[in-house]
Order: sequence, then structure tokens, then C-alpha cells
Amino acid sequence: MSRRNFTRVFTAELGTSPAHYIEQLRIEAARQLLEDSRENLEEIASACGFSSAELMRRAFLRSVGITPSEYHERFRSAGDAPVQSPVQFSVLTTGAGKAA
Repeated sequence: MSRRNFTRVFTAELGTSPAHYIEQLRIEAARQLLEDSRENLEEIASACGFSSAELMRRAFLRSVGITPSEYHERFRSAGDAPVQSPVQFSVLTTGAGKAA
């Protein structure tokens, strides 16, 4: 299967491009680490597949609406209650159950 055909089929089935899907998976992993870990942003970015904390910050801000630092601070100041982000992660469930 060609790269172009893969992208076309992937997008048709899941409703998002492969690149966006992977970015959303990375952001969700970063959210979990920001909630549960004491690692710094550079370590979290690396663990989630971002090449730098700055690229993670931009993607996180674009998707969640706040920076990773703000997310971490809100989560910690809320007494370990999860932060409700303006954008809910739903890429994994989009297109579920469709026949190939």
C-alpha cells in the first residue's frame, strides 16, 4: 500500500490524519505524565515522543487550550482532581466499529 493510499484510508476510517492521530496520542500521554509524574517538561516531552519541550508546549496549547505548565499547576492545585480541558481527547473512538 502506498503512503498516499494509507493516509487516505486511515483518514476515511478514523476521521483524522495519521500525523494528527499520533500528535493526539502524544498529548494524551503528556497529560497523564503531567498529572502523575514529577518529571520535568523536557523529560515528559521526550518520553512522549516530542523532540523538545517547546514543540510539546505548542501542540499541547493548540489541542488542550493551556500550556503543559499551566495544566500541571492546575492539576496540582486542584488537589489531584483532573483538569477539565476545553478539548476532549476522542481520536481513539472516532470511527470505531466501521467495517474495513
